[in-house]
Formats: sequence, structure tokens, C-alpha cells
Amino acid sequence: MEDKKYETVSGECGAGVVFTFDGSVLRVSGEGVMDNYTDPALTPFAALRDSVRELIIEDGVRAIGNCAFGGFSAITHLRVPGSAEIIGSRAFGECRSLTTVTLGEGVRVIGPKAFEKCPKLRWLDLPSSLRAVDFKAFIKSENVSEIRYAGTAVEWARRVRVGRSSHGNASVIGAHFSFRDNTRRYDAMTAHIGDIIRAGGDGSMYVVTP
Repeated sequence: MEDKKYETVSGECGAGVVFTFDGSVLRVSGEGVMDNYTDPALTPFAALRDSVRELIIEDGVRAIGNCAFGGFSAITHLRVPGSAEIIGSRAFGECRSLTTVTLGEGVRVIGPKAFEKCPKLRWLDLPSSLRAVDFKAFIKSENVSEIRYAGTAVEWARRVRVGRSSHGNASVIGAHFSFRDNTRRYDAMTAHIGDIIRAGGDGSMYVVTP
């Protein structure tokens, strides 16, 4: 019996942003900002939400629109490229099979209710560029338990504003964190000095502290 053939679906979802769907993979690409929507049912790929098994957002997309991917019931893993500085309100709400989220270096803001009602979400990989986890970003996503942050513990405390409410980001605040031991600037300095030493030195004395 022949495999079922799917007609490729494509269209626009922002200024300079397009999508294609091949029967299981939804790919979003381009150089621009996604449109904002007031409801996931109003997106140009709303009818595909239960059919998308993998979501690929390519580097170049500069923001994830409000309600853009709400209700994608089958995706389990998500990576947002660093080019997308802002993740809009309810962008990934009610993605009920989603277990892991990786945000690329460059993402700065997780908007209100961006990951609401994702009951299986457990693992977050967050960039050192992150500056705000907005009000109720993870409301009713109570099972977030492991977070890897690409900066140090001090950078998290000083740089990242986590909006607090009685329930909104409680799972994030209470999760187990892992951090980098040193800042990226420190690593860059030590790597540079290592190169000088391997080259035989330059006649200078360097003192490096964390």
C-alpha cells in the first residue's frame, strides 16, 4: 500500500516571514517579525495544529507573534532561535505534549502566558541574553522542574526579571537550576591568555580573577 501523500501547504505569517507544512513538519522562515493574533484559531495554520509533529523556526525570524503556535498538541520539543528576541503573549499556550524548550542566545523576553497550560513541560534551556520572564508566562505549567541557564547564578539574579504572582511563574521560581561557573567575558579572557602562553608569551604579566 502506498504511503499517503500530503500536499505542501504554504503561506505568509508576517512581514517577510513565511511557513510551509509537508504533512508533519511546520517550518517558519524569513527575515522579519511574525504577525500577532488575538486567538490561535485565527492563525493561517490553525487547521494544522493537531497534525504538526515538529515545529522548526529558522534563524532570521525576529519575534514570535502573540498566539502564534497555541494549541499545537503534538509537538514535544521546541527550539526558538536567538534571532527571535521576543516571544509573544500566549505564543505557545496549551501545547500539551511539550516537554522541553530551548531558547537560543539572543532571546530577551518571554511574554505573558507564553507557555501557559503546558502540563508536560519540565525542562527549560535559557540563554544569558534573557532579561524578562513576564507576568504569568508559565501559569498552569506546574511541572517545570529543571532549568539550565547559560549565565552565572549572579547574572540570573541581577539581570533577569521574573514576574511574580501567586501562581504565574511559581514552577520556574521553584525549579532546580544549573548555571555556568564563569561569565563569558571571563572565559574569553582566559582563552586569550592561553593563546598568548601557547605562543611563548608576550613579555607581560596577567592577573585574572573570576
